[in-house]
Amino acid sequence: MKLKPDWDRLERDFKGSPVSLIGSVDCTNKESEQLCARFDVQGYPFFMWGRDGNLQIHEEGGNSYHQMKTWADENLGGSCGPGEQLPYCSDADKKSYQAYSQKSTAELEDKIQRIENVYESELKTLRMVASWKKYNEDNAGPSTSSGNPRQEL
Repeated sequence: MKLKPDWDRLERDFKGSPVSLIGSVDCTNKESEQLCARFDVQGYPFFMWGRDGNLQIHEEGGNSYHQMKTWADENLGGSCGPGEQLPYCSDADKKSYQAYSQKSTAELEDKIQRIENVYESELKTLRMVASWKKYNEDNAGPSTSSGNPRQEL
């Protein structure tokens, strides 16, 4: 299991939280050497948490998204979300959560599926156009409107 996608998701969950910050530092990056040395980072993953500048190493819980999210909610304060997490949201996010909360589970799942279908279709088109443009740029030759390079006989 890779940690990075789950950690990135956790960072997004807490983005804009008035009470908590989830972040990451790449200690292989030269610009981070001082910070990593200051906190005696010895390896990856290395978790720290604290309040008012009093940081300590986090060694409990687990590394799955669910385990990290549960621990963070219990120890760092909540993140924006529906139900009891609503007070941590911006006004715009509150409005969205409240509107979606009025819909049935089937309606929400249908909307998710429609958005995923549009996204996948759009992504396929974008990839095809990008490949076509790259091919034309790399070959720097004239092309027809269909995108096929003209062949000289």
